[in-house]
Amino acid sequence: MKLRTYLVCRILFTVIFLFLSTILWFSRKNQIYHLVESNIKSNEIVFSGLSKLSERENQIYRLKLENKEDTEQMFKVYIVPDVLQNNINNNYIKYQINNKDVKTLNMDGMILIEKMNGLEEREIELKVWVSDTYEGNLSYFGRVVIV
Repeated sequence: MKLRTYLVCRILFTVIFLFLSTILWFSRKNQIYHLVESNIKSNEIVFSGLSKLSERENQIYRLKLENKEDTEQMFKVYIVPDVLQNNINNNYIKYQINNKDVKTLNMDGMILIEKMNGLEEREIELKVWVSDTYEGNLSYFGRVVIV
């Protein structure tokens, strides 16, 4: 009987731990991806589809950033897929910032992390497209988020 009670307690503890870990994980992701800091302003970019185009032919999206604080601030830029849509795997999403190196979108979607001086304004040119090696549906639903 003691062994049975012990096993039930261990199972219950494990279930509660997994449940709480999941809640914390989702709340952390929500903070990272959906909370835009009040001192950094951006024009929101929403993707309802991307094309298979070479780097030279891509649509250019402009992000305008402004640090309203007197002190230096760190900012991060993410491309975040809409979780309610069946999206293309990040391995097939390509991007380029300010005509520098072409990169593949990583799993967390972060494309840029930089410091901005106090009261600094900056514009970033972003190109996003689907890799030529992708053979599926080109639907991609997501947005650019700055934190």
